Amino acid sequence: MPDFRKKELENALQEKRLADVRRLAEEGIALDTENGFRGLALEWEKWLIRWAEASGDKTALIELTEKMFLNTSDMEYYRQVKAMLPREEFDLRIAAYLKYFSRYDDRFGGFNHQSAAILVEEGRHEALIQMILKSPQLNVLDQYRELLSKDYRLEYLQCYGAGVRNKMQHSGNRAAYQDCCRYLNLMIKLGGREPVRQIISDWKVEYPRRRAMMEELAAIEML
Repeated sequence: MPDFRKKELENALQEKRLADVRRLAEEGIALDTENGFRGLALEWEKWLIRWAEASGDKTALIELTEKMFLNTSDMEYYRQVKAMLPREEFDLRIAAYLKYFSRYDDRFGGFNHQSAAILVEEGRHEALIQMILKSPQLNVLDQYRELLSKDYRLEYLQCYGAGVRNKMQHSGNRAAYQDCCRYLNLMIKLGGREPVRQIISDWKVEYPRRRAMMEELAAIEML
């Protein structure tokens, strides 16, 4: 009965019965974890954080907040842990977090979005571009283009060029050709007119019978 448990937790916290807050939260975590209700278990873990805040137990608060971050990848909890620790100590934790999330590197084709979020938060752009270069997916390049393309223009042109060539190999209709041309236009905006000219020249040789493609490419050549 989660609604009943929540009401009891609210009452206990309001009445400062902190031992009851902790007991009710831990009971809920144990029961809902055992029954496979992970979302509810997370709700009770949030109540444990509220218990630690109310009790003034900073050690428990850091531990519980960090656990919540690792379980949810919610960067707000990351920031809360960061605010509670000295910079030197938190730097060590950053390395541990990156190692922890590296377990998921294969889930998104080799690119780890949790690790990337940490690198963005810490302004570690060089490490982020190196991550992208290991798995240069077009959607990932798009996601970080505004942040990185100015300082890493050549890397972006290289990755976009390779990505759009690969995309064209698997394209077979006008909509897909238009999407490829959209990336060529992006490359031109990044100062990659010459690489785009080379790609268009190569495609004219490789795909001479794709009339719809040639029509879309013609529009780019007029830029």
